[in-house]
Amino acid sequence: MKRARGFSIESIIVCIASATTQAGSVGTAFTYQGQLKQDGLPLSDFIDFRFSLWNAAGAGTPPSGGSQVGSSFNTTNVKVDNGLFTVQVDFGVNIFDGQALWLQIAFRRSAGSINPYVTLGPRQPVTPAPYAQFAIEADTLDGIDSTELLTQLPVPLDVAGVEAGGYVVRGTNSATDAGSVGIRGRSRAFTGETIGVEGESFSEDGTGVLGLGSSAIGTTFGVVGQADSSSGTGVRGWHANSGGTSPGVLGETDSSTANAVGVLGRVNSTGAGSNSSGVRGVNFSLNSNGYGVNGEHAGGGTGVRGVSQTGIGVLGTHSAATGTGAGVSAETHSTTSNANAILGTVIPTNPGGFSTAVRGVNNGTGGNGIGVWGSQNGGGYGVFGTAETGTGVYGKANDPGGTGVRAEGNGTSSTALAVASGAIKVPGAGVNTNTAAFVHEVTNGNQSNCTLPGIACYDTIIDNAYCNNDPNAMIFITARSPAPASVFVYYDTDTGRWILESNVTLTYMNVGNQFNVLVIKP
Repeated sequence: MKRARGFSIESIIVCIASATTQAGSVGTAFTYQGQLKQDGLPLSDFIDFRFSLWNAAGAGTPPSGGSQVGSSFNTTNVKVDNGLFTVQVDFGVNIFDGQALWLQIAFRRSAGSINPYVTLGPRQPVTPAPYAQFAIEADTLDGIDSTELLTQLPVPLDVAGVEAGGYVVRGTNSATDAGSVGIRGRSRAFTGETIGVEGESFSEDGTGVLGLGSSAIGTTFGVVGQADSSSGTGVRGWHANSGGTSPGVLGETDSSTANAVGVLGRVNSTGAGSNSSGVRGVNFSLNSNGYGVNGEHAGGGTGVRGVSQTGIGVLGTHSAATGTGAGVSAETHSTTSNANAILGTVIPTNPGGFSTAVRGVNNGTGGNGIGVWGSQNGGGYGVFGTAETGTGVYGKANDPGGTGVRAEGNGTSSTALAVASGAIKVPGAGVNTNTAAFVHEVTNGNQSNCTLPGIACYDTIIDNAYCNNDPNAMIFITARSPAPASVFVYYDTDTGRWILESNVTLTYMNVGNQFNVLVIKP
């Protein structure tokens, strides 16, 4: 480390050849990387550097003693970002002849070139091994441990080669500790469409990035990618070939433990924005059979599963303003009884009121909108509902003019509503209740057409919200003993009420007589 007036520089590596002659020999330039700090903090600015070689280490800051070898090398307007910089240094030929040399560095801020150079100290010894970059599989390089060297390689680093059936670059981590990774790529920029790790495969059956977390224990990862940019990508895989079925990114797990995953997508922010996704699949194909996300399971499990604590487990959206595409489409190819294309299950045995295994909501205000639609091409059922003790199919209209359940046939010979077994029941029906079916009971208050008040009355007035003021209502009457066995019903336009009248001479509507009444709206 070199220091001068609060400035320091940490060198990273020297003596990496960067040029060759036409004959293929090593050139004279080498790459120097360092980190420049001021008062211990990384400096960011544009800097002019002056490099020189000396035959002695010298002493003090700036260093004194010894003689300069060769000429100085100047490079100007070098961008220093967070202290880090990389320069190509060239002292010419016949400089590195085996004698011991020390590198001296001086610098000045580029803004205003009249600024004097600041010389850093102490000088740095230059190792006498200019061809060490060609050592293969060595444990050290110019005395630098190979593990440390991996943190000091120049950027960008381009590695190319041909290895049939093997790897040009491979990262292997044999540790079973939690969080261990084989290869990790990070894009630390906070803007731009940056990429932590990008893999491409041009083979028809190749894989852009293959990550294997083969350990049976621990939170290990085959590939970990992180992008801090708002529009960056942690890991990106690209299958560039126009044929084949290989994925851009393939995730696999050999674990047999519960909740093991091949690919895990996670949104860690507790205040994530709307439509944020742990895993998102986008398909730009215009073909009708494309999938944004395709999940498959070879056994008896689940192809796609969504879990939400308070929101929606699985949400499918058909975002086009036209077309008949489905937000969520489910299919089954099974010919076994009770096979399901969609299965909704409410797990708790004591769920809240009106909880639903499958629910359809149509926000359209048109007259033909449908919340849940069921169709069957054969002789089966469009919609089928069963209940152990409750209601198989329940329909409710919230609008006063709406219809809870509607049955419609196809032609005069078809059946709109068929009751296979059991009776039709109107829940809540009772004596003089405001229900579509009810028991009308004669009282002093509803008798009329009396020869003697309260004694000889031939009529009784029906007062029910389902038929009041509706002359088109259809009223079905059956007498309950001891009411008159023969009665007829008519609508009184003066009062807007339906009237029951005895059809037998001297047979009166006595208090307590009861009649079963059914009201049907046309």
